[in-house]
Amino acid sequence: MAVFDISLAGQRIGIDSIYDYVFSLCRNYITTENHGDAPDFKVKISDEDIDREYYKLIQQVNAEKKSFQKFSRPYLESLAVYRKIAAEIVNYNTILFHGSVIAVDNSAFMFTAPSGTGKSTHAKLWRELFGKRAAMINDDKPLLKIYENNIIAYGSPWSGKHRLENNIAVPLKAVAFLQRGTRNHIRQVTPQEIYVNIIEQTFKPEDPQKIALILKLIDKMIQNTRFYIMTCNMEKEAAVVASSSMMQIF
Repeated sequence: MAVFDISLAGQRIGIDSIYDYVFSLCRNYITTENHGDAPDFKVKISDEDIDREYYKLIQQVNAEKKSFQKFSRPYLESLAVYRKIAAEIVNYNTILFHGSVIAVDNSAFMFTAPSGTGKSTHAKLWRELFGKRAAMINDDKPLLKIYENNIIAYGSPWSGKHRLENNIAVPLKAVAFLQRGTRNHIRQVTPQEIYVNIIEQTFKPEDPQKIALILKLIDKMIQNTRFYIMTCNMEKEAAVVASSSMMQIF
């Protein structure tokens, strides 16, 4: 059992876990600041929460027609922790988004698409292109805090199989929806053109009131960043084509 606090997307979150794996996963986000004060909210995991994650994975594997990989209960607990955090942090104008976010020169750029399309590979091409100017924020499930006039992308320990993340906060400038293709082409799109795509890549809790809040946050999000559709291959030119458009000054 592990009881500790983390700082995530500007919020102090108390975690009460059954296994120590979550503590190890969150080691770079653990905080002792303001230790005498209560966290903004707490997450406590039960065996039932872990069981639900197991059955959700089975449903996902069956839907995607993949072979099922057995996961340990400590790992399943880590999924349950992030699911509860994502459902609660909505109250702090923050959403969990399915995408890969990279920072270049203190500006963040996010790539999103269905699993297996090549988000992580495209982010890797950017890192190769920009070298030390680039840093991964989160390679799979970043947190986006939505303000009236800007969006901040935050790293988190839950960063996919490659575990590429940094505990940093960077203003989000542009989002690209990736599609596989033989040639590289990018075009800016209107929010209306990709509204459904945004919703599909956003974590949605079961609570209808929180879903309504997320939709409001998405409306703010689309007012404060640029969106693109990028058809790309996995060659270095893809990063050159994407960055030449996405990094243009507002």
